This record gives sequence, C-alpha cells and structure tokens, in this order.
Amino acid sequence: MSNLIAKYRGFSIVSVMVVLVIISILATVGHTEYIAYTTRAKVTEGLKVLEEFQTIANGLRAKTGVIAPYYVLFSDGDTNGFVSGTTTGDSAVKQLNFRYVDTVSADRGTVSGNKYILIGVGFQNDSYITAGADHMYLYGIETANGGFNWQCGKSSSKANNLADQYLPKTCLASIP
Repeated sequence: MSNLIAKYRGFSIVSVMVVLVIISILATVGHTEYIAYTTRAKVTEGLKVLEEFQTIANGLRAKTGVIAPYYVLFSDGDTNGFVSGTTTGDSAVKQLNFRYVDTVSADRGTVSGNKYILIGVGFQNDSYITAGADHMYLYGIETANGGFNWQCGKSSSKANNLADQYLPKTCLASIP
C-alpha cells in the first residue's frame, strides 16, 4: 500500500516553478508584440488621414495654382476644429475627432528653390505614443509640371516625430 501512495505524489516545486517561468516569458513576449501591433494599427489610421489631405492638396494645387495650408485643411469652407492658421499664412492646424488621430497640420515653405507642403498628423497620446514623439509627416515637393512628388517620412524641422519602431519602412526617410 505504501508503494502505491509513493507513486502518486504529484509535481515537485521545481517543476511548478519551471512552468511558471515559461508562462511568464511567453506572456511578456506576447504583451510586447500586442503593443507593437496596436500601435501600428494607429499609424495605419494616420496614413489614411495623410492620404486624404494629400488628395486635397493635389486638387487645390491643380485648381488654384497655389500651395495654401489653410485651404488644404479647410477646403470645404467649414472651420470646425480650427486651432490655428490664416488664409495667407504658412501653416495651419486642425483638430480632428478620429479614433487615434487628433490633429492634422499643414506647413508650406521653400527648400533649394522648390516650394513644398508638409502635412502632419498628431496621434492621441497613450503610454506608448507620448507627447513630443507623436507625429508622422507627408512631404510634397512641387514639380516642374505643377504637381507634387510625395514622400512619407520624419521631419527634420519638427522635433515631435513618432518612434521609428512604429513607422512603416516607407516612412523612415528624412524630410524637411
């Protein structure tokens, strides 16, 4: 009878600890991947917003022949969400009410004699996207035929770029 009891004693404390360590490691890796996945989903929304304003900027440039940040953001005459900017100014900012993106900005300038527009989106801050590292940009440089060459990237004139790990590989270039 005592041999039968000795046979079914259960798990040792060491085997239980080994299982707990393995589960902890898997949970840590899973959590890190989950955070990266959700942050990339936020960036996807930002890219869609940038594409919308890129289309507006292209249309306005073709129609009016000028690069006007205010009219890119408020092309329909509706000034809801107005934060800053004037109709003749070099920059404008608009408040948005999307799930992850809360502002869009437009700036114009000249680099090497070429006019450009810089459109940026600001993300809502959380514990991974923090203030001061919460924007991504789309840069349009004027071409000879009156259009734009567009490039997504990190603005060298702005200090609030999103961390590289969250940007798509196509948005890692340095832009004005």
